[in-house]
Amino acid sequence: MYGGGVATLGKSAALRLIGVDAQIDVVVTSIRNQCLDLAHFTHFGLNPAEYKTICVKSTVHYRAAYDEIASEVRSVSSPGAFICELEKMPYQNLHPNKMLTAVAKNSQ
Repeated sequence: MYGGGVATLGKSAALRLIGVDAQIDVVVTSIRNQCLDLAHFTHFGLNPAEYKTICVKSTVHYRAAYDEIASEVRSVSSPGAFICELEKMPYQNLHPNKMLTAVAKNSQ
């Protein structure tokens, strides 16, 4: 999705947590940014297509890259600037002619 652009991650690392029954790889960055493509993993030598489960903290930007390798995508809500649950957004100052979806109407 960056289309050849450069994302600044800041100080970053790939961490491998090894347990008795599982291994978890975690990529951390010091600069917050959207996980727009697979390079957030491949930059560290990790191939996302080889994982059974991948979790990214991103609104919907990740979908373009990850939908191609995922057998299933589950969006969840987590604390942050935008919680990805439109029905919980406090809509204000909508134009009088603005048509609301059923989701948006439920929030009023």
